[in-house]
Amino acid sequence: MFGLGLSEIIFIAMLALIVVGPKKLPALLQAAGKGFGEFKRALDDIQKSVYESANPKDQSDYIEKLLKEREEYRAKLEASEAAAKAEEDKKAQDAPPPPQAGDAAPAAESAEEPDPFDAYLEIAQGDPEKEANPPPAPKKAEDAASEAVAAATETGAGK
Repeated sequence: MFGLGLSEIIFIAMLALIVVGPKKLPALLQAAGKGFGEFKRALDDIQKSVYESANPKDQSDYIEKLLKEREEYRAKLEASEAAAKAEEDKKAQDAPPPPQAGDAAPAAESAEEPDPFDAYLEIAQGDPEKEANPPPAPKKAEDAASEAVAAATETGAGK
């Protein structure tokens, strides 16, 4: 017990008897006993609460709650995916049919413009012909749209 031998315990008891006196010593020991009892009960309560929080039975309710929430979110996700697919199908039905193989595609849609990045890449790799004639800067969407409208009105397609 705390490294105290019998002689040290007797010395402490004699000292307490002298300091406190024989009349108050029993009341002091009784109060100390009650204090140690309360300390032990508090320690037991703490141990019990730690055990209950770590008990799998208590966690099973929490796990069931989490599983239920997961299923609810999964159902909401599936519903939103179904709604998105239905909306996509509706847009596909409303869209004009794709051009057939025999139909002539407009020249502006069928001709692909060269990618300016490829030309800059060739310059960076050291192609001297491309260095002398750098590619034009890419057009803005507004400029390209206005040129397409102008070309359409010139050919009479806008009428």
